[in-house]
Amino acid sequence: MKSILVSIVAALVLVGCGSEPDHSGTYILTIMSDDISLELKPDGSFIGTPQDKEDDRAIGSWKVEGEFLVCEGTTERRSEKISLKFNKSTGKLISLSSHGRDMPIDDVIPAGADGLYVKKKSHGSAQKTVISNDGKTAEELKAEGKKNDAKQPGPAKEGKKLWAKSFLDKKAPELIVEKWLSEKPEWKGKFLLVDFWATWCGPCLKAIPELNRFHEQFGKQIVVVGLSDEQESKVASMKQPQIEYYSAIDTQKRMKNEVKVTGIPHVMIIDPQGIVRWEGFPFLSGHELTEEVVENLLRKHGGKTSEALKAEGK
Repeated sequence: MKSILVSIVAALVLVGCGSEPDHSGTYILTIMSDDISLELKPDGSFIGTPQDKEDDRAIGSWKVEGEFLVCEGTTERRSEKISLKFNKSTGKLISLSSHGRDMPIDDVIPAGADGLYVKKKSHGSAQKTVISNDGKTAEELKAEGKKNDAKQPGPAKEGKKLWAKSFLDKKAPELIVEKWLSEKPEWKGKFLLVDFWATWCGPCLKAIPELNRFHEQFGKQIVVVGLSDEQESKVASMKQPQIEYYSAIDTQKRMKNEVKVTGIPHVMIIDPQGIVRWEGFPFLSGHELTEEVVENLLRKHGGKTSEALKAEGK
């Protein structure tokens, strides 16, 4: 009898009866056009590497919790804890925390999607991304001529995707500030750049050095303001990257709600007459916010280029 039981157990092991499939491998999570590579190793360890930031990867462990895969680790450079949980079958992201704070996933869901999805690479290529409630991909929906029933972006010019309501070439909503964390600027007669951001948002942190450059290069004509809806203590606790432009908070999200921002960072550039001349996600492929774009806006809407200012000795 004992030998029979041993044989049965051995057979069950061989056919994998009830066993957990192998979830190790490389996964890709895309947040606002930035990719994060998640390498889940067979030994239970994991490495998370942000796009273009190999020096700030996270190292830790992963495990199976019921229907979910959970990754937990610490970033090498900043020693900050990160964790994420996603459905092991669908890949749908359930939770993500960074810098010690839960990330509001709804704020960064792409237009036309019902959530963020982690894609597992297979034989060198990523699996297709499911974006609709009925399991269809963007390509399949397009082929069928169907519209996704998930939330859609606001109106935009030239087919540009927005994660907000469009105010392009229209009067901008009022900038309402609960508290200035820097000195209060004066922007009467100047262009105003408002950046909706948060400390937990990777692309927002990526944008800070570029906004610092805008502040330095165009500061005589453009007032750059970073507006967060977080508590003052949370913003103040962020030491890197350092913000060199004007900074404020509004925990009531008054301007943000007026603009209907659903994804950050979201930037608006407003001319001296209060009209929005540029809006959107500053890293959107084909619509990046660059120094050249700012120069052209100034040239087109009554400002002075950096060359003109140099010629005047300013």
